[in-house]
Amino acid sequence: MNKTKLGITIGLAGAAVYFLGLYSSVLAFLFAVYILAFEENGWLKKQAVKMTALILGFAILQTGLGCVDKIVSIINYILRWFPVPWQMSVPLNLTSLLSTALSLVEDVLLIVMGWSAWRFQNVNIRFLDNIVDKNL
Repeated sequence: MNKTKLGITIGLAGAAVYFLGLYSSVLAFLFAVYILAFEENGWLKKQAVKMTALILGFAILQTGLGCVDKIVSIINYILRWFPVPWQMSVPLNLTSLLSTALSLVEDVLLIVMGWSAWRFQNVNIRFLDNIVDKNL
């Protein structure tokens, strides 16, 4: 079995980068930087870039979703300048629901991909794989 310079198997290092993403994106990014800088295994580097793209993608989606509430608030501030009897709101607290759903999907993907990495397998997500192939 191939081992990393840390003395652990390549599969365990691949799983660790995903599982660290569940705990702390900062720790996951630091471990990904270590893998990209010091490890030589191409499969492991691909896992590090894939995890980074996954976490950054979900961060962008969460940020965009958070902007919806801010845009509605700005519109409400502008509407207060005029004598209108209503205010805009996001129905049924939909942004919070979608934010929680996105977090759940991210966690499930990190767990599935980490488990697969532990067994030296890949989870093929075409969009994510295209990003990895372009950046590695």
